[in-house]
Amino acid sequence: MLIWKSWGLVSILHSKRRIFHPRGPNVKKLKNPAVIDSLTTHPIPSRRNTAQKNASRKHRVGKLIIISGRNAGKEYQCYSQSTFIGRNRENHVTIVDTAASRRHARIERRNGDFILEDLNSTNGTLVNQKAIGREILHHGDKIQIGETVLQFLVKERT
Repeated sequence: MLIWKSWGLVSILHSKRRIFHPRGPNVKKLKNPAVIDSLTTHPIPSRRNTAQKNASRKHRVGKLIIISGRNAGKEYQCYSQSTFIGRNRENHVTIVDTAASRRHARIERRNGDFILEDLNSTNGTLVNQKAIGREILHHGDKIQIGETVLQFLVKERT
């Protein structure tokens, strides 16, 4: 059992539960089990559960499918840490559209999430018909760059 005092509250860390007592009783009363049982308890998030969630999210693979535009039906995998989208052939996802910038947007992987960021393009980037600067992508989101529409899909990698 670990006891510490902060902000006028006494907190006890006891068997993976954090216990707060709003009146800040003295330590002698807290050693009594009957008093500890009557206190309000809040579960402490387990680091193992968070690590397991992040590990499962890291095995996700993003996929872009062009659903309208000149290259409709073409598919791209988002395996790397950063996937660049634009008109330039050096991008991971090349869009044949004069309204797209040479380097229009980037999809970045962070802790298992896929984040779409507009790279100060001339015409902007839309996700589900809303203009964005930076947005976390979810399964089924539709990305519009110029006149080209892409659909973002997430698949668990085994």
